Formats: sequence, C-alpha cells, structure tokens
Amino acid sequence: MAQQAATVNALCGGRLILGVGPSHAPGIEALGLAYDRPALHMREYVTVLKALGNEGRVDFQGETYQVRTGFACPEASPFKVVVSALAPLMLKAAGEVADGTVTWMVGRNTIANHTAPRITKAASAAGRDSPQVIVALPVCVHDDKAQATARAVQIFAGYGQLPNYRRQLDSEGIDQAGEIAVVGNEDEVTAELQAYFDAGATEVIASVYPAGDDSRGSFARSTALLQALANG
Repeated sequence: MAQQAATVNALCGGRLILGVGPSHAPGIEALGLAYDRPALHMREYVTVLKALGNEGRVDFQGETYQVRTGFACPEASPFKVVVSALAPLMLKAAGEVADGTVTWMVGRNTIANHTAPRITKAASAAGRDSPQVIVALPVCVHDDKAQATARAVQIFAGYGQLPNYRRQLDSEGIDQAGEIAVVGNEDEVTAELQAYFDAGATEVIASVYPAGDDSRGSFARSTALLQALANG
C-alpha cells in the first residue's frame, strides 16, 4: 500500500490523501481474521504506513505488526493518511498517528459534538497539526425532497445494518441510513453542506446519486452545483 501510494503521490504532484480504515466485523471475520482490537490494528498499520511514506523505510515491532523493510520510489514525497474513524478509540488513534479522519454516514451534530472535538483533542495532546475532518455524504439536488430521500433510503439501506454506522445514525436520531442524505434544491443543498463545514468539517466529499425518472439529468444537476461551489 505504501509503495502504491508513493507512486500515485508522485504522479499527482504530491496531492494524494490516502484513506484507510478497519472495515467491519462481518467482512473481516469472513476472511478468517479477528476484529477484536480494530483500533490497535489501525494504529499500528498507520504507524508503519506513515513511516514508509515519510522516510521510505520502517523498523516497527508492535503487537499486530512486526515490520522491517523499505522501498525506493522516484520523486517520492510524504503523503497524508486519514483514517475512517467513528468510535472514540479509533478517533484517538487517528488524531495521534494519522493526518485526520474521513467519515461516511455521519451527521453534522455528531461531527460537531463528537468527531471533530475528539480527534482535534487527541492530535493536540500528541503535538500534531490540526487534523483533517473529511465528511463523505450522499448528495442529490432535486426539487422533491421526499422522493430524493426515499431513493437514498433504498440505495443505502445496507449501511444501517452495520454496527459501526448504526451507532452514528442512532446518535443523530436517524432510523434509515438514507435519511442522512443531503437533498433539496440548489440553495437547500448549499446550506446543508455549509452546515457541515460550520460543524467542523474541513472537506466534504459528495457521493452523488440520482432521483426521479431522468437519472442522467439528476446527476448533471447535482454535479453542476458541486462544480459551482468548488469553483466559487
């Protein structure tokens, strides 16, 4: 992973932000691996990854990983690593060893009252720079908010069954995962996205999905707004 990331970072002029995460118990245990200490696993994985990314070599002896290796990549430069962190221990680990967090299915109240303060406190205590809080959300620009929300509920139903996401949705008082989606006309979506920045997000990733009978038109309308906001 470090070799691939260093290569991509060199090709894109040092702009890479690599997102990594612990996945979920059902998927990991299906591979025959343990999911009993995901925060420790992630902490050690990122420690090794950051050392390789920053210096091209690592000598690390931990509980999960024992790694002594290195690689060479032409024009390599350090790349940022953010962790998919939701629970307190994972946010603490992300603040202490990574460059921030990237979330999915997390509402703005949780970002403001849980995610941003916890990771910022952990980073500050470790003497690190202010962490990035990258928030990924389903987004659909559509005049019929009920229809757009119903479509999101259909598309993203599976996320509500995963314990890691379920806890975040419950903290927002949300029943169906798709109800987290940012929907509405251009002004309403712009205001909702701004609310996430006000809550502590440093970046928002919009996962655009379509609603209504004209999927292409729906995608185009959402993309046009996002392009305008990015260029504004």
